[in-house]
Parts: sequence; structure tokens; C-alpha cells
Amino acid sequence: MVMQVKGLLWWLLKLRTWPGKLQKQRKKPAPKSLKFNPKNESVDAIDGIIGTIRKINNVATSIILAVEEQGVATQEITYNVEQAAMGTNDVTINITVVNQPTQ
Repeated sequence: MVMQVKGLLWWLLKLRTWPGKLQKQRKKPAPKSLKFNPKNESVDAIDGIIGTIRKINNVATSIILAVEEQGVATQEITYNVEQAAMGTNDVTINITVVNQPTQ
């Protein structure tokens, strides 16, 4: 499960760089043999793709933050369980001492 989360996080981080790469590609001049007058539909489609990737980027960022928060919460729960176990052990020792006959 941990490896799957790490793999997901890797892909999400990769997705974060796509909008910038697409915009750079749009600004590069086409080779002379491929130059044409782009239709507004093509430009709108590319803008739509960039917008979608930005939305994915926002979701990816939210997921990354949630996973980090979950890790912190898990560590806190672990610490609290350890403290409760030590407290239970202390109570057991005290009960044992109280139950021993006085000499």
C-alpha cells in the first residue's frame, strides 16, 4: 500500500509540471514546412487541455497535502497509544504493589 501511495504521489508530482510544458510548446515557432494558420478551435482546445491539467494539478496538490496530514495524524495516534500502554503498565505495577501483603 505504501509503495502504491508513493507511486501515485510520483505521478501527481509529474502532472504538476505539464501545464508549463504545454505552454512552452505552444510558444515555440513551428518549422517552416509545418506553418499554418491555427484555427481558434485549436487554440481553444489547447487552452482547455491546459485548464484541465491545472485542475488535475490542484487535485494532486490536495491529495499530497492530505497524505502528509494523514502521516502526521498516524504518528500522533502511535505516540498516544504508546503513552496509554505505559500508563496501563504503571497502573498494573501499582495494583501489584498494593496487593502484596505488608511485612
